[in-house]
Amino acid sequence: CFPPSLFIAGERDMMLSGTTILHRAFLRAGVDARLIVFEGLPHAFWYDPYLPESKEADGDMASFFEKELHLAGRHTQ
Repeated sequence: CFPPSLFIAGERDMMLSGTTILHRAFLRAGVDARLIVFEGLPHAFWYDPYLPESKEADGDMASFFEKELHLAGRHTQ
């Protein structure tokens, strides 16, 4: 059994196809799996802290961990 999982990718990510396949496999296995795809961005775009999408992805990741680790209210934007 897998824990809840979050997949984040860019639309131009060379791993996007594999990521979507893995996401669907997790869903078929009954895992609470979420996929977020950012339009027009490459693999690991969130390493560029100046992109607005990176800040959004960071917020998505923080929210995911807050919810899944029961840390509600600790994330600040």
